[in-house]
Amino acid sequence: MEFRDELPRRFRHHGEEMRAKYDAIALTMGATKPRDLPIPGRELRGIHFAMDFLPLQNKRNQGDHIPDDVFISAKGKRVVILGGGDTGSDCLGTFDRQGALSVHQYELLPMPPESRTMDMPWPDWPMILRTSTSHEEGVNRDWSINTKKFSGHNGQVTKLHGIRLNWQRASGRSDGDGGNSGQRLRTRLRPSCCWRSDSSDPSPRESSRSSD
Repeated sequence: MEFRDELPRRFRHHGEEMRAKYDAIALTMGATKPRDLPIPGRELRGIHFAMDFLPLQNKRNQGDHIPDDVFISAKGKRVVILGGGDTGSDCLGTFDRQGALSVHQYELLPMPPESRTMDMPWPDWPMILRTSTSHEEGVNRDWSINTKKFSGHNGQVTKLHGIRLNWQRASGRSDGDGGNSGQRLRTRLRPSCCWRSDSSDPSPRESSRSSD
């Protein structure tokens, strides 16, 4: 089997030729444009997109020179990850290796079940709780958290403000912590820490599970 990667421009001009020459053509791409969180305090320093953070560490690992004033480091900081999936897991593993003081991960949706339910018949993709090796190394995780705003001091983020949600199914049955709906959460952050997550009180890390 031979793999050949072609530039999109070349594919556009030679699509018919490629289809005649190859049995299969794969169009692979990544969503490098992040989804922002337009809430009060978003402009504070120390809040970063995952894909602004991760490539810097990868480049240093490859021997590239990244100036310290450009590099984003979690060393000695309390970090909050907003969101999950593979990208959140990659951030978590990198934070641990950089020496973060603690890491919290918040997800907007309820905590998923550990195995298939009647709502997830085969062959549908099961939305179940997933644990990566990064999560096994240690993280404080929480679900049904909506980040409402950030606050800080002298232009630097120091706190995340959020509420706990109570998700309702169409049947009226609630998911998550129904009794705690609307509970306000605050997370104190050390300078330069929030990148794709949210969290409650940043206490020492403990082993937890993760989901995509």
